[in-house]
Amino acid sequence: MRWLAAAALFAILIAGCTTTRPSAALQPIPAISAASAPAAVAELAARRASFAGARAFVRIRATTRDRIRSFNAQIAVDSAGRMLLIAYTPIGTQAIRIYSEGERVLFVSDIQHAAWSGATAEFGHSFGFFGPSPSLSPIAFLLLGLPADGHVTGAQEIICTAGMAGCAPGTRLTRFASRDGAITYIATAGGLASAAFGTGSAVTFDPPGYPPAKVSIIRGDQRLDVTYREIGTTTEPIAPLEVPKGYRESGVPGLP
Repeated sequence: MRWLAAAALFAILIAGCTTTRPSAALQPIPAISAASAPAAVAELAARRASFAGARAFVRIRATTRDRIRSFNAQIAVDSAGRMLLIAYTPIGTQAIRIYSEGERVLFVSDIQHAAWSGATAEFGHSFGFFGPSPSLSPIAFLLLGLPADGHVTGAQEIICTAGMAGCAPGTRLTRFASRDGAITYIATAGGLASAAFGTGSAVTFDPPGYPPAKVSIIRGDQRLDVTYREIGTTTEPIAPLEVPKGYRESGVPGLP
C-alpha cells in the first residue's frame, strides 16, 4: 500500500539523522569527592591534563531577551579540544550542528540546508552566550565541568559569603585563574562552582561538582542552561564536520 511505502521512507529518513551515539559505550566519570577545595582543584587540573574525550546528552534552555527555546542536544569534546554540538528537533532529527577546531567554527543548519564557516570571534558576536573568544575550547571544557587548561595560577582560599551563589556561607573555597589569566574560577571540595571570563561571560555549576549536573552560561541578557541526562568518557575522536552536498552558504548564524 502507498501509505506503508511512505511510512517506510519516512522511517528511513528519520533514522538517517536522529541522535547519533558513539560506536563504543560511554564510560562513567568518577565523581570528585575531595577533603578540601584545594585538593579538588588539584584533581580537576590532573583530570584536565589527562583528558581523553567525553560525550554528553543534555537538555538545553536558551534565553535571549524575551525569547526562550528548549531542545535536546549532544555535546562531544575530544582530546584535541575539538567540539561538536548537535541540537535536535522535537522528533529527534538534527536541527543544527556546531563544530569547532582551533579558532574556526563550522555551523550547519539541517533545517534550512545552509552552512557557515568562519572565525570563532565572529561566531561569538552572534551567539552571545560564548562571547568574543578566539576559541570555543575553553567553553567546551567548562561545559564538561573542567577548567579550560590543566594549570592552576594564583590559587587562594576565600570564604563563601551570603551574597555568593553555589555555596553555604562560611564554606572554604579556592579561587584560581587559568594559565593566561583570562578566566577566574571558584571551586568547592566537590568541583567547580563558577568561572568568570574577562569578556563578561560567567559560567555557574548547580550544584558545584564534577561531573556536572547543570551548567549555565550567562552573558548580559542571554543565558544558556545545560542540564545533563547522560555523560561519560570516550576516546572516539571527532571527525571534521562536512557540509552535505546541496547546502547553500549562509551569513553569520544566530539562534533561530
